[in-house]
Amino acid sequence: MRSVLLLLPLLLSAIFSLAQLPPQLVYISSLGEGFDIFAFDLETETERRLTTNPGWDWGPQFNPALKAMIYNRTDTSDNFSLGLMASDGTELEYDFGNFEEYILSPDGQSVLVTIAADDGDTKQIVMCNPDGGDTLKVTDHPSYNNRPLWSPDGRSILFLSNRDGDAELFLYDLEEGICQQLTHDEVQQKYCTWSPDGKQIAYTVQYYEEGQPDRNDVFMLDLATGNITRITDQVYNDVELSWSPDGRWIAFHSTREDGDQIYLMRPDGSGVRKVTTADAYHGEPAWIIPTH
Repeated sequence: MRSVLLLLPLLLSAIFSLAQLPPQLVYISSLGEGFDIFAFDLETETERRLTTNPGWDWGPQFNPALKAMIYNRTDTSDNFSLGLMASDGTELEYDFGNFEEYILSPDGQSVLVTIAADDGDTKQIVMCNPDGGDTLKVTDHPSYNNRPLWSPDGRSILFLSNRDGDAELFLYDLEEGICQQLTHDEVQQKYCTWSPDGKQIAYTVQYYEEGQPDRNDVFMLDLATGNITRITDQVYNDVELSWSPDGRWIAFHSTREDGDQIYLMRPDGSGVRKVTTADAYHGEPAWIIPTH
C-alpha cells in the first residue's frame, strides 16, 4: 500500500501532463502531388505529414467532442468525401451520412451547412442534427451568406454576408434567435476566427486600391465594447486565420515574404513568427489538440 501511495503523485503528474498537451498547428501544403495536411509541433519545431492520399486533402477543423479533426478529401478521380483523423494521423470511422459539408458544433450535436441557389448569387446557412433532421434556417435573406463558425460555447454562429453591399460580419444568437451585424464599412471582410473565451473575433479585411495589388490585413473586434483594432498593416495578404485553443497564438496564411507561408503572431500582433519555409503553397491553418 505504501508503494502505491508513493507512486500516486507520479501517476497524477503524468495524467495532468497528458491532459495539458499543447495544441499543434495543422495546415495544408502542396509539398506532395496534390494537397496534404501537415502538423507542426511548436515546442520541438518539427513538421510531420498527416495525410498521404493520392488526391487532395484540405479544410482541417478540430472538433472537441470528437477529439479529432474533420477534413475534406478527393481521390484521383475527383470523388469527394469527408474524413475524420486523430491527432497522430490515424484515420477514424465516422458516419457523415450524405453531407458534403460538415461544420460540427463543439458539443457534437448540431451541424452547419451552406446551401447555394442555382443563380450562384444567394447562399443560406442551415443548422441540423448530424442525421440531417430538425433543420433550422440560420439565414433567410436574399444574399450570399457563408463561412459560418460556431462560437466556442456553441451558443452563437458567426458568418459573412453581403446583404449590406460588402461582405460584413454577422452574429446569430441561437438562444434569442436574433441576428446582429458586427461590422459596418465599405470593404470586404473575408476570414475570421474566435478567441477561445468567445470574447473577441479576429478577422481579415480585403482592400482594393487602384493600381495596387489586393491586400488583406487583420483586425480585432471586442464583442463587449464593439471596439475594432487593426492588428497588421502589410502591403501583402494576411488571410485564413485560426486562434489557438490556449489563446496564445493566431496562425495565419501570408504572402508577406516568399510565397504562401504559415505564420504565427500574438493576439495583439506582436511576436510574428514564420512557421513554414518550403517552396510550396501553405494555407488553411487550424489547430488540433493531441490526445496522446
